Parts: sequence; structure tokens; C-alpha cells
Amino acid sequence: MNNIAVSTRVRFARNLKRYPFVGCMNLSQREELISLVKTALEKAAPGVFEYYPMNELSDIKAAMLVEEKLISHELDKDSGFVAISHDRTSSIMLGEEDHLRICNILPGLALGETLSSADKIDDILDQRLDYAFDENLGFLTNCPTNLGTGMRASVILHLPALEKAEFIPVITGSIGKLGLTVRGSYGEGTKVSGALYSISNQVTLGISEIESVSKLDTVVNQIMEREESARERMRKNDRYEDEIFRNYGIMRYARVMPLDEFMELSSWLRLGAPIMGISERDIDRLTVMASPAHLCGDTILSPEEINKKRADVVREFLGKGKI
Repeated sequence: MNNIAVSTRVRFARNLKRYPFVGCMNLSQREELISLVKTALEKAAPGVFEYYPMNELSDIKAAMLVEEKLISHELDKDSGFVAISHDRTSSIMLGEEDHLRICNILPGLALGETLSSADKIDDILDQRLDYAFDENLGFLTNCPTNLGTGMRASVILHLPALEKAEFIPVITGSIGKLGLTVRGSYGEGTKVSGALYSISNQVTLGISEIESVSKLDTVVNQIMEREESARERMRKNDRYEDEIFRNYGIMRYARVMPLDEFMELSSWLRLGAPIMGISERDIDRLTVMASPAHLCGDTILSPEEINKKRADVVREFLGKGKI
């Protein structure tokens, strides 16, 4: 069922004792915080991270990092800062809602490995920085909903069969009672597209990181089993393969492709991956390549030009024999 789980992400929210929360910090304090974190990382993990002051990045470059899920939309464009590992699996944001947002993302369902990787970075910084921590409340955060572990763990699942069966509202209601939530693939406040759903924990207080991840892992596996059963029923439909190859044909030969249409078509492509011998990781790369900022690169393009270039990129990608 690895073709159902797209990626796993773990994020820690951390603040330092001797600084006010981000919204109350002055420029000097922000610069001092950045220097402390950068020095700690360079001493403990030399050569592992690249450093990007947000005010030195163009809007397009910043949007590209959002599309790769290495930063969030909320990272301050003027005084924010991000450290990104060379393998593009880890990032540390400074100047978002909290002083630090430590993030790790890996392909597929890998909650244990992703948590371990994020923990290692957290330990490095914890040994060199003075985190704001209370024995009763845990890690102190700007938003009370993050108190405790300060951890958000999420798994993006591709659920086209359950979506077509109109079963997503049932899942949302059921897992809400367990302290979990369903969101769009870019997190809170984002719409669902391409049948990609983010399943994540909501409760951070009164539960350990391990317990939280274990609960999420159990629920995610149950959802994946339901999706696989629903797909099995879809496969019995005489038009199942025809639908997959028709949508692949549109992707292969279209000359104009809006983003919403691409997401719908790529959902069918991912669904038919086992039939066509497609790599889900190739589809993941194509999804990033077809995102607006990545299509623009260093050039500002109109929406019409982006839609045409997306179709060009998709045709070229599918035509190279990678898929």
C-alpha cells in the first residue's frame, strides 16, 4: 500500500527563554536569534545545511520552497530565515509563528524515521540553546494549541477511491474524536486537490511524541486499508483501465493545462501506477515541476503562459520514458 502514502512530515515548534514571542521581537533580537541557531548548526552539523535569509529571496524562489514544502506561507518575508539540508529533507524556519519550526519530510509512510530525523536536529539545538519549557505545560509556544510536545506529525495520503465513494466526511468525523484531523496537502486552510489528504495530530498536550505518532500510524494504516478495499471495488468496473488511460492520454498530448486539471489528471496517473509500471516518486517530482513557481523559474509568466508551459513540461516528462 506504499502507493497510497505520498509523504510523511514531522514538525516541532520551539521558542527560546530569553526572547519574546516572534510578534513582539525587534529586528536586533531576530538577528541575534538567527545568529545563535546558525552557529549551533554549523558547529554540530558542518556542511549539512544551506542558509537563506528570506529578504534575499525573490517571491518566486520563496514560492518554490513552499511548493517543495520546505517552508510555509507564514514565514516572514522581510526578517524570516530558513536553513535547508542539502538532501532537501530537513528545514528549520526562523520567524514564522514560533522562534523555530524544525521540519523533516520523507517519502511514503515513514513516521518513525521522520520523527527520529527531526529529533536529532531538535537535540542538536536543545544542547546549545535554552528552550522555553514548563514542567506542566511542556514546550511553550505562541499558539496554545501547540503546547506540550509542540509536534505536528502528518501523512499525505492519496485517497481517490474513498473520495469517489464519498467516504471522506466519515473519516473526518471518526478521527476527529481521536485527536486527529484531515486537511489539504499543504496543511491548515488549504483546499484538497488531486485526492491528496493530510492526516495529522491535533493534540500535543498530555501525550508524548511516541504515543502521538503511534496513534497516527495506526489510524493511517486503517485508512489505507479502506482505500485499498475501495480501489479493489473500482478495479472490478469494466471502465476502470479505460478511465486511467484516457486521462493519461490527455496528459500526454494536451497543449494547455490549468493546475486544477493537472491535479485531477495526475490523481488518475497515480491511481493507475501499478498498471503502467509507473514510479510514484516520478509522479511526485512531476507534481513539483508542474507547480506555478517552478514553471516560472527566474521569469515572470502570465497565468496563460504557465498553463501552456505546464502542458509542455508534462508532455516532455511523460515522453522521456521515465514513466
